[in-house]
Amino acid sequence: MRSRGRIFAAGILTAVMMASSAMVSFAESGWVARGNSWYYYSPQDGTMAANRWVVTNGGQYWLNEDGTMATNRWINTNNLYYYVGPDGAAVTGWYQINGIWYYFYQANSSNAFAMAADTQIDGYRVNKDGAWVQ
Repeated sequence: MRSRGRIFAAGILTAVMMASSAMVSFAESGWVARGNSWYYYSPQDGTMAANRWVVTNGGQYWLNEDGTMATNRWINTNNLYYYVGPDGAAVTGWYQINGIWYYFYQANSSNAFAMAADTQIDGYRVNKDGAWVQ
């Protein structure tokens, strides 16, 4: 009777271990849509990105505190301003927001994706708030 109990216990333990390893293989990875929101899960460990930038698919994306991808909004990190467009990617080049033109550095610059401020870009002046001075 004891050997049957041990065999049964070993069988249960094996089933639990197999089920838990199967769950790991089904972990979410990359971009995942839920309703109208997008989330990003690390391909390395399946953790959801939150309150940080993710660089993928040739773009830079901000993930809000709840993990949702930000769209059409300003992001301020490390005293630099960024803007993410309707597709969630940080914009580059000249970009108009609420009727005002701003310049955002290209991805290959030292200030990648950040808004230019108090400088001259392509012969056009932008003020301390980043707005083009006409």
